[in-house]
Amino acid sequence: MRLVGCDGTEVGIRILGYEFPDAQDYDDANWLLVEVEGVCELGRWKTVFPCLEVRDAWFLVEWLRRIATGMSVEPEIGFIEPDLRFILLPAGDEGVTVRVYFELEVRPPWSPSGSAYEEDCWLNISTSREALIEASAALERELQAFPERGTNA
Repeated sequence: MRLVGCDGTEVGIRILGYEFPDAQDYDDANWLLVEVEGVCELGRWKTVFPCLEVRDAWFLVEWLRRIATGMSVEPEIGFIEPDLRFILLPAGDEGVTVRVYFELEVRPPWSPSGSAYEEDCWLNISTSREALIEASAALERELQAFPERGTNA
């Protein structure tokens, strides 16, 4: 999935696999290794970290799709691991602006931090509703290879 802003700012999220491919327990079996990429005026960075569970990624797909189709959403979504957070900012009727916060392991190398929720590292992605539909569809296609698995004890 790639979100590209009208100013060239980008956020990419790509599912690389399960963190624990052989795990049987639900809590371990559904962590995903995620490649997070950012592009802004300061540069480009890429990192890999298990920052989403399968259900988190599906929630992101649905959240983006609902925004793109004009449905109501909670203005902010976060996940168990606090590395990524998404906020819908007020925008006009034609486009949308999504702020993506980067914390801990997914921050760019020029902005290191040792604690979460600093809220000092983000990219604003101003884009079209059509681009959000494309991004959510791309993430959905990636997730087809990674169903929820495991058993609850």
